[in-house]
Parts: sequence; C-alpha cells; structure tokens
Amino acid sequence: MIILDSSFAIDYLRGKPEAKKIYEKISKEDFIYTTIFTYQEVTFLPIERDNDNELAEVNSFFEKIKVLYPTKSSMVRTNRIISYLKKKGSIVGNIDCLIAGIAIEKNAKLLTFNKKDFEKIPNIALYMV
Repeated sequence: MIILDSSFAIDYLRGKPEAKKIYEKISKEDFIYTTIFTYQEVTFLPIERDNDNELAEVNSFFEKIKVLYPTKSSMVRTNRIISYLKKKGSIVGNIDCLIAGIAIEKNAKLLTFNKKDFEKIPNIALYMV
C-alpha cells in the first residue's frame, strides 16, 4: 500500500517526468491511496485560480485513487508525532503530521518529494525512489 503526498501529486499533475515515471511503476505494482488532506491541498490551487479545467483534471486523477480519512487512532498517532517533534525542537507542519499518522496507522509507505520533513517522523515508512 502506497499513500501519495501532495508534493508528489502536484508534481505528477504538473507533468513532471520523474513523477510520471514513478506513478507508472507503482500503479502496476501496488495499491495507491491518498489522504483527504492531500486532496484538499491539491484542489486548493485550481480553486484559488478559478480554473475549472484544472480542477476537473485534478478530480479526474483522484477518481482513480482511494482517499483515506483520519480515524480516532490516526489522530492519536498524529498527536504523538506532534508531541515528539515538539520535544525534539523540530517543526513539521500539522498537515504533514496528519498524513503521517494515517500512513503509520495503515502500515503504508508514503510517497513524497518532501522527504526532509517526513524523515523527522519516527516509524514512518517512505517509498524510496
């Protein structure tokens, strides 16, 4: 199981060759998911730009991918992540912590181009490209 982060989804939708190549590979090998938080982040830009064509393209992409929602358990994991990082003096955005909480709960690999922040999170399995 692989969960797509917004950094990957945005690059894929922008047509970046590396993202396209990776998506081709994983779509043949594994189950692909994303989180509601990634969906929110990725749909925000076309909505902000008032670009209905781009929003339709984004929604078409997400129709092929199951969207995961937080559970009580993933929220507790998220809070543990935030608390741990705070104690270490490390800052990672709350949205990234929410995504990590879901990925850890699902025992999934997270596919992101934002490895710098996610590597700070204990027990996160990153999809290595």
